[in-house]
Amino acid sequence: TCDGNSTTLAVIATGAGLTYQWKKGSTNINDDATFAGTKTSQLTIKNVNANAAGTYSCVITSTCGSVSSSNTTVSISTPPSFTKAPSNVSVCSGASATFSVTASAGATSYVWRKGNTIITNSSKYSGATTATLTINNISAADEGTYTCSLPNSCGADIVSAPGLLTVTQTPTITATSQNLNICEDAVAVMSVETGQGSFTYQWKKKNVNLNDGGKISGTKSPQLLITGVANGDAGDYTCEVRSTCGATTSRVITLAVMSRPQFLSQPASSQACEGSPLTLTAEASTSGTTYRWKK
Repeated sequence: TCDGNSTTLAVIATGAGLTYQWKKGSTNINDDATFAGTKTSQLTIKNVNANAAGTYSCVITSTCGSVSSSNTTVSISTPPSFTKAPSNVSVCSGASATFSVTASAGATSYVWRKGNTIITNSSKYSGATTATLTINNISAADEGTYTCSLPNSCGADIVSAPGLLTVTQTPTITATSQNLNICEDAVAVMSVETGQGSFTYQWKKKNVNLNDGGKISGTKSPQLLITGVANGDAGDYTCEVRSTCGATTSRVITLAVMSRPQFLSQPASSQACEGSPLTLTAEASTSGTTYRWKK
C-alpha cells in the first residue's frame, strides 16, 4: 500500500462465540491512532507509514479453542524521488547536449519533456526513457527547459527541477559591403552582417588588428568608419567575427583612395597680336582629370 493511505485486512471464520485478536508479528495490537478493529474480523491500518510495514495475523477463539490465520505481509510503497536534478547546459550549435538525473531505488522508468512536450527517441533524441537524455545536432530551436518525471503508483508523477539548454551560435557572415573607391577626405564605411547570436568583432587592415582612435571608429563592431581618408588608408580590410564556438573572417574589402588633382603646371600670362591665336596650357597630377577653362 502507499505511504499515507489506509489499508484493511480481513478474515472470515465460522463458529459460535468467536473473538478476534490481531497481531503484528507476535505482538497483540490494540485500537489506537494507527489501528482500528483489532478485536474484530476486519483490521484497518490508518495513515500507513514505514512503521506499519510487517506481517499481520489474526487469532480467532471460540469455546472450542483457538486458531491463527496465515500471515499477511503489509509493505509500503514509497514514491520515487530525485537525488540529483538536471543541470543547466550551454553548448555550441551543431554539438550534442546531455541532461542526466539520479533517482531513488524506487524509480523504474523515466519520462523526459521539453517544456510540456514528451520526448521520444529519434534521430534528435536518445535515452528518452532513461536517466540520461542526449540531444543531437543542437540548433537554436532546441533551446528551452527540460525536465524528467518518474511514474508514481501512489499519486501524481514526480517531476524534477528543470535544466536549461542554452545554444551558442557558430558565427556566420551573411553579407559583406562592397569594395570602395572614394576621394581623399571622404568617409569610408565598411560593414558585415551576421546570423543570430552573440558575437565579438575585430576589424583588420592587411591582417593587423585595428583599434579605435583618431579618424578610425567601430573597430570592434559590425561597421568600421574612417573619416577624412588619405592615400595611406588604402588597402585590404577584413572583419573577424568570433564567439565561444569559433571564429570566421569576412572576405576582403579593398579601399582605393583617389587623390585630389593638383596642378603640375599653371597657364602662363601671355601676349598675342589681335587676330592671332593664343594657346594657354595646364597640366594636372591625376590621370583621367577633366578640365574646364574660365575667363
